[in-house]
Amino acid sequence: MQKFKAVLKTLNESNRVADNEVDELLQQYSQYIDEAVVPQASEYSNFNALTARVDVLLFETMANKPSLGKLWSCVKALLLLSHGQATVEHGFSVTKQVEIDNLSEEALVAKQLICDHVTAVGGLQLIDTSNKQLLLAASSARHKHVAHLEDERKKKDSGRRGEK
Repeated sequence: MQKFKAVLKTLNESNRVADNEVDELLQQYSQYIDEAVVPQASEYSNFNALTARVDVLLFETMANKPSLGKLWSCVKALLLLSHGQATVEHGFSVTKQVEIDNLSEEALVAKQLICDHVTAVGGLQLIDTSNKQLLLAASSARHKHVAHLEDERKKKDSGRRGEK
């Protein structure tokens, strides 16, 4: 019950659940525990998330009971929120890992300079792609990048020879 109260407090603070619904949701949750969870305790305690779906279990035990209507609406929102957040959080961790693995300090600085310039001109659509200075800078950057990769390869090769 304490965890559900904490969830309701968070939902209430974020204006997802109205003040006047909190007590009713707590009452319906208590009713759900008494009428569904306690009588079928083995089904809940033996629940395996690898072979079964929690949303199906909750739907089967809660959705078709009019007396638990508000609770079911709240649980549906929580199930959707949880699923949506997992995808977002996964995206953040992947982005962070890619940045750690693939971007050197110079590349991060260059990336930030590009982002700052795009912001300063007001967006990608407002960049003058016919600007000769921009085209030369891009071409020069590509040549510098290729030269840098070649230097790194040579350092790695000479380091391997030194180990043998």
